[in-house]
Amino acid sequence: MRKLKEAFLILLVVIGINAHAQQLPQFSQYGFTGLVYNPAYCGSSEGINIETAFRAQWVGLPERPLTQSIGAHLPMPVINSGAGLVVINDMLGLERKTAMYANYAYARQIGKKNILAAGIQVGILQAGWQGNRFISPEGEYSGGSINHNDNLIPTGTQASAAVNMNVGLLYRAGNLTTGLAVMNLLEPENNFTWADNRVSVTNTRHYLLNFAYNFEINRIITLLPSVLMKTDMVKYQIDAGAILTYDQMFHGGVSIRGYEPSSLDAVAIIGGISLGNKWLISYAYDIGISKLRKFNTGSHELVVHYRISNFVSQNKGKTIYNPRFM
Repeated sequence: MRKLKEAFLILLVVIGINAHAQQLPQFSQYGFTGLVYNPAYCGSSEGINIETAFRAQWVGLPERPLTQSIGAHLPMPVINSGAGLVVINDMLGLERKTAMYANYAYARQIGKKNILAAGIQVGILQAGWQGNRFISPEGEYSGGSINHNDNLIPTGTQASAAVNMNVGLLYRAGNLTTGLAVMNLLEPENNFTWADNRVSVTNTRHYLLNFAYNFEINRIITLLPSVLMKTDMVKYQIDAGAILTYDQMFHGGVSIRGYEPSSLDAVAIIGGISLGNKWLISYAYDIGISKLRKFNTGSHELVVHYRISNFVSQNKGKTIYNPRFM
């Protein structure tokens, strides 16, 4: 029981440190998880795109964060739009957040080669606490019974749902791509009530800004450096990296999270393969560089994309396949 309490105390420290950053899902391969970070990405690739991602963060740390996402989107060229759905499940310790969004984006060509897209996601953000797994210093937990001896801690599962909205812009000009997204636009509140207690948790509005430029080194090798900045206007976090692609099949790269000593978190090593225009499989391993590295063995992340051929023909111009949103 003592070890369990110590693990819980460590968890509280982790949550306290990362409460702001972890309000949004964390993926090191942000270039392959466009539906999670910018609604304007929806419909930007030809065909019906099914995109999944799974992340196990800080492996070895009790109650570590686990994040999954699955989404599907397709372009509707007749009306210059894209439509899709996305589900995101984020578990941090004893808290779970599940978001389900319908996604729509409208794209307009500016000049001969530039494209500006605007997107919106609307849906439900559900949060839950596993009260039976909390441990209080004065609690009694022998024989399978649960008595926190603290009325401020629930003994059962608590759940709350709220309407949420995300919006975004995506601009492509030649090899340059830049995007701006506002997540939790309505700053929805998840309200929990048990006994005589009422707790409101505000999902803070976050702003995301990204830049990427695709350098064509030669006919078969390209380099894609990118930057993603996330902020709630109180704290800031930056991911910066680059991915090298060979023959449109193999890719590898590196990314770093953080920009100064207190925000440095990890270095991610990325590698994967694209099989024709159907499959993309990519894996990332995060090497911790913060003080938490002493308590975990790194983070693992897997992204899988599958494309079904487009059943809607488009007669305008040449089709260019690009699975990245940055």
